[in-house]
Amino acid sequence: MAEALLPGRKGKQESCEFACPNFRDGCYAQPFVSPAELGTNNTEIIENVARIVCSAVVDAEKRAERRYSLDPLTGLYSRIYMNQELPGYINYLLEEFEFLSSVESGVALAFIDLDGFKAVNDNCGHDGGDEVLRTVADRLRGVTRETDFVCRLGGDEFLVVAPNQPREDVNDGSCREPGVDFGDRLVEALSFSYRDKYPISASVGIVNMHSKPPCRLDIGQVEGVIKLADSAMYRAKSLGKQQSVSVGLDMTTL
Repeated sequence: MAEALLPGRKGKQESCEFACPNFRDGCYAQPFVSPAELGTNNTEIIENVARIVCSAVVDAEKRAERRYSLDPLTGLYSRIYMNQELPGYINYLLEEFEFLSSVESGVALAFIDLDGFKAVNDNCGHDGGDEVLRTVADRLRGVTRETDFVCRLGGDEFLVVAPNQPREDVNDGSCREPGVDFGDRLVEALSFSYRDKYPISASVGIVNMHSKPPCRLDIGQVEGVIKLADSAMYRAKSLGKQQSVSVGLDMTTL
């Protein structure tokens, strides 16, 4: 009877709905033999098989989603996930926070590139580099809010997107130092010494986005904003590193 139900991708079936207490949209356990065809005495067997198969499908979907959405080294959002989700997130923030009474309205996108990372890789190998990247990820979690989008782009580059609002305006229980500038907070958090020998810091380029009324951005426009933040980051490096450079952008001009 173990072959009565097998995972498929052809949609939900009535017999699955009958047998599985976890039946819901998105469950794709497909029956090859229905309970009626096997007889009422086999209902308990079918229920158990359906339960096992549906649970396996759900677990597989969760594992696939986790691999897709998270960077395996740092646990931050992955670049693939960012490409799909970031436009919608920015659009939401523009609509949600643009019209608050605070002067600091809009959305901030920060492009972060580490200073001193190559020396760690050259002298401590990739294991040392990986340790630095995990430390950076932990420090970013410590200075961002639960509502902020924190992503590893690849290598030693990171991206943070956040509502450019005082921390007390974002009700997620993680408010810290509301008066501290966004760029200064990131630079300070990412300044440390690895093994008391290799100084690590960050050059940060920030684009402060504004839109009245809020506009809807597509992935191409978001990529343009990221390139602008990247240019600001290189400006920070040219000025001596370990600092941030901010530029403003009226999104209605895109």
